[in-house]
Amino acid sequence: MNCFLINLFTFVTLLNKLKELGIFVSGTIRINRLGGADSKLTSITELRKRPCGIHVAGVVPLGNTRRWNMNKEYKVIPRPYSIEVYNKHMGGVDLIDSLVGLYRHTARDQRWYMCIFYHFLQVAVVNCWLLWRMNNEGKIEFARI
Repeated sequence: MNCFLINLFTFVTLLNKLKELGIFVSGTIRINRLGGADSKLTSITELRKRPCGIHVAGVVPLGNTRRWNMNKEYKVIPRPYSIEVYNKHMGGVDLIDSLVGLYRHTARDQRWYMCIFYHFLQVAVVNCWLLWRMNNEGKIEFARI
């Protein structure tokens, strides 16, 4: 099973536990959550000195992508397959986050768990709408009730 995570949930101890359970994870990670793994990785300052398109791991197969550069033109740079797969699957997470952000619930509550409940309810509604839209040709607008 494969799973894609945003950097909020990606940390080394979780990744190790999921790997033991047979769940393979792809995601970005924050520097403060490396848990000692940073000693085995290239430093941030060294990575910033390298040109765009460098890769550390997961290279094969190596593809290409276009990036807008500072000269205001597109440049073709190499892209590892792991980055291609990550970008393909994380687009859905970003879409859901943006749609939930557009339609925040208006219920105000002092109880923190109710805010979490409303958030998950909104995520479920957005997911249902996206699934309906994928399976039906007729368009229906996602509107606030």
